[in-house]
Amino acid sequence: MERALTAERVAKRLGGVRVARALCIAALFGSATARAQGAPPTAGFPSGEPAPEAPAAPPQSGSPAAPPPPESGPPPVQYAPPQASSPPAVEAAPSEPADAEPPVYTPHAPPEPPPVEEPPLPPAPDEHHGFKMPPWSVRIDPFTWLIEGRLGVELEVGVLKWLSVEMVPVFVTNTTPPALGGFSGRDPGVEQHSNGLGPISGTSIGAGFWLDGHVLHGYVIRAIFTNYGYEYTNNLPDRFVHTERVLEGMFGSNATWGPFTISGGIGLGVDLNHQHRCAPVDPGCSDLELDTGNLQPPNVISSGIYPVVIDARFSLGVTFD
Repeated sequence: MERALTAERVAKRLGGVRVARALCIAALFGSATARAQGAPPTAGFPSGEPAPEAPAAPPQSGSPAAPPPPESGPPPVQYAPPQASSPPAVEAAPSEPADAEPPVYTPHAPPEPPPVEEPPLPPAPDEHHGFKMPPWSVRIDPFTWLIEGRLGVELEVGVLKWLSVEMVPVFVTNTTPPALGGFSGRDPGVEQHSNGLGPISGTSIGAGFWLDGHVLHGYVIRAIFTNYGYEYTNNLPDRFVHTERVLEGMFGSNATWGPFTISGGIGLGVDLNHQHRCAPVDPGCSDLELDTGNLQPPNVISSGIYPVVIDARFSLGVTFD
């Protein structure tokens, strides 16, 4: 009994399945036919959606058109041309003062090359090798030559940077110079002669200490010792010999233009050979006098400040250093 009921249920189910299969085949066939004829695929079958409403009649002329019903959904997006973006605002640089100096461009120094080892220098030559001529000068005093008749030749050589040695031999060139004649108020008959080697009456030696540290240039302080011998005569005749041994200090200077030199100085000294020779008419004098007889005053050879000696020098010459 139960098997019969089961078979009947199965047959019913199989029949329903066949009917559904047939309906699906019919639907597919109808859809294909509608596509071929240009009909919508749902032609011949009821649609689950409601039928579209008929369009409303157009409004009559003269009456305002009714606004269309609002459509559901998001509003349409309107197209807007792209706008050019404005550049960002630039802050104005602070203005510099008018008197500000422009910046100075300092180029970068190129890199220094690596140090190069130089070979050692050769040994310095011996400074004492050979002979080197020291600085030297030759000058004459034209004023002493013309006024006193004595030509002194100044020979000077530098021994250190600040020290020089000087020798001045004197030649008697005029036996009756103006200094012994009427120019000095003395008897013009007085004469002078050398008491040395020929016309050379003697020489002097001196040392010069140059204050500028450059020998034969600039200012100098000299220490001088003289040894000059002279013989004096007059018309009587009377004669005597006197040797001047004067120790003096002199302040002077040398100015040079190339080799040409002008030298000058003034000195003060004392005659170490202080003698007194008085005429018979002037006993007890402190001068050097020549006798002129009892009728005339004696001839005075020495100066009024004897034995003090004031010496002056103005020389021209050359200097080589």
